[in-house]
Amino acid sequence: MKKRSLVIICLILSVIFCLSSCGGPGSDETAETEKESVTESHQADRDSQTETDKGSESEISVDTETEPSPESETEKHTETETEKPSESDSETETAKEPETETDVETEIEIETETETEKQTETETVIETETETETETKAETETETETETETETETETETEKETEPPIQHSQLFLDMKAQIENYQKTNPEVWGWLYIEAKYLNTSGVEVISYPLMLGPDNEYYLTHKWDRSYSKLGAIFADCRTDPDMLDNRNVVIYGHNMAAGTMLHKLLKVYKSKSVFMGTNGCYVDITIYTTEAIYKFDLFSMYVTSAYSDYRTVYFVGDTHWVDYLNARQKLSKWSKNYEFNENDMMITFSTCTDEIENGRMAFHCILTEILY
Repeated sequence: MKKRSLVIICLILSVIFCLSSCGGPGSDETAETEKESVTESHQADRDSQTETDKGSESEISVDTETEPSPESETEKHTETETEKPSESDSETETAKEPETETDVETEIEIETETETEKQTETETVIETETETETETKAETETETETETETETETETETEKETEPPIQHSQLFLDMKAQIENYQKTNPEVWGWLYIEAKYLNTSGVEVISYPLMLGPDNEYYLTHKWDRSYSKLGAIFADCRTDPDMLDNRNVVIYGHNMAAGTMLHKLLKVYKSKSVFMGTNGCYVDITIYTTEAIYKFDLFSMYVTSAYSDYRTVYFVGDTHWVDYLNARQKLSKWSKNYEFNENDMMITFSTCTDEIENGRMAFHCILTEILY
């Protein structure tokens, strides 16, 4: 028995010596192997003692058969050592696999976010380019329109420049000089009124000729002459709502007293009584002219009637062309006689207003349509 134990111890020591002589990282594992071998030897001793009780011969044979050789023990320890790192490596690989999958997912997410950001940046750039193109296009269109307008204005100016100058008549030049001379005394002299009437069975004509005033109200020239001197005769003046440019008006209302002495607008009453003068028949006529520093305006009397001072015969503002044409037609229907004019939206007229005693607060209205412009 002692001999067997010594043999086992020798084997163990040999193994330990071999392992320690190899050195390196495997020395810790060799120590563990030695502990296991010692444990196994003690267990073998216990088993051998049990078997010794049964018989010494059988013990020797069993010991001989079960006795491990140094080579087998070494191989066993080597296999154990080889197997352990494999298990450790598989555990490490198993542990690493989830980490690798997580890393892959993280990388995919990062790539997805990067692609999304790139796509967003690309869309932003595209939108910015689109807005820039739109703005550029709008600016180009604006510039084109401006250039077109400029060209149109230039063409218009060129046409004006190339138009031959107006050949003014001597009559216009004389009347313009006369008006400008009066304006030196009173800048409110707007023009000159000239009415000439030819009656039946008379050799001459009757004339109404006065400076035409345009002031800031409709009261002052009822008691003042053109030179601002006080006079009960007053002056002939246009309604203060009148535009100084004749053609910018639709109805210019002109006021003047009906003086018994035959001055101012009194002579229009004689026209009112003569159908031949009104209609321009039998050699009779009434010629109405207003001179300004711009042109000579000729008018034809188409309506005359007695009305109230508070009626709408002095309307100067109209709501659209239809209202204006309707107003002209209504004036013609009120006339004592009619010339059956057909009016349109481009027509312009003047209205003479003077007092009459035929009715209370009565007024005589004479409407005259513009027929010709001379220079």
